[in-house]
Amino acid sequence: MRCCICCIRGSGHKVLFDIGVVSTPEPFKKLVHQGIVLGEDNQKMSKSRGNVVNPDEMIDRFGGRCRASL
Repeated sequence: MRCCICCIRGSGHKVLFDIGVVSTPEPFKKLVHQGIVLGEDNQKMSKSRGNVVNPDEMIDRFGGRCRASL
């Protein structure tokens, strides 16, 4: 489930374009990658490396609300 309209990409935007709600066929002129998430050992976070963070602990600590809804 998507949390807000800012999270819709790809097919969601295409559907809105097809029904005439938005005027552009693509949501962004250029996709900008925001980087990668690093684990505590400063390596790319990966289940195979075993350096992932339990999301339940992060949600308990910081909350689980979408930033766009704040």
